[in-house]
Amino acid sequence: MCLSRDCQGRNPLHLAAMRGHVEILNTVIQESRSAARAKADRDQTVLHLCVKHGQLEAFKILAPSLKGRIDAKDVDGDTALDMAVEDKQIEIIRYLVGSTEIDLNVRNSNGQTAIDILEEVLIATVAFQARVSPAGGIWQENSRQYSHARAGEAVMAYTHPVAYKHLMRSNAIAFVSSITTILLLMIDLPFRRRLYMWILIIIMWLTVTSLTVSYAISVFVVTPRIVEKSMPSVLKIGLGLCFAEMGILLIGSIVKWLEEKRTTEQRLRLRSIAA
Repeated sequence: MCLSRDCQGRNPLHLAAMRGHVEILNTVIQESRSAARAKADRDQTVLHLCVKHGQLEAFKILAPSLKGRIDAKDVDGDTALDMAVEDKQIEIIRYLVGSTEIDLNVRNSNGQTAIDILEEVLIATVAFQARVSPAGGIWQENSRQYSHARAGEAVMAYTHPVAYKHLMRSNAIAFVSSITTILLLMIDLPFRRRLYMWILIIIMWLTVTSLTVSYAISVFVVTPRIVEKSMPSVLKIGLGLCFAEMGILLIGSIVKWLEEKRTTEQRLRLRSIAA
């Protein structure tokens, strides 16, 4: 009875986990541990199903008895942690990272780890937060000094209008590029792997550069004029080195790409001559 399946390959334990029926889970596990190890359609384990349906308590009950299968992948190459990151199941992510011996370096079908996706989600969150809470804050009430300023609008837009425009542009680029990267990591594109990786690299360059620009603008805008003249040179040097490092690495990546392209063309030319 515990191992009977429906049309989607799910047994009673799978269904109980999906619906969060904790008491039924405990009973079924005691009767048949093999039911917990069985996979449903698309090679999804019961842990995949818990994540898919947001059942944290069921996940906590099942995970200890499935220690050897926590890193199991479905047909898409995703582990339970991959699914939790993609679906933003924060509590399940915390449990997996802090309470289990999960391998954080397991790669999905796109060659990406859950940490890669988590980093992009974090960048998108930072960019979004900077947009809704810009440096300098927002007007708490209608401004008397600036007649057009209304409560809830960014103070920086009136005190530093030029810098605010640049900040919004860089934040928009960082947000859009990070969201694009998340989508690319979540789906399996029919691109050649090398082309796919180069697209991700280019988008990541845009993201990192935009975040650095946003940080630099925010720091200089919120720093008082009295302090700005005596601002520690370490900060200025640090920002300069950061931009220089990104430029050098970008040039190096372009040179490497050109060399690989030239090598490939030479090989094709030699093959055509030999043929």
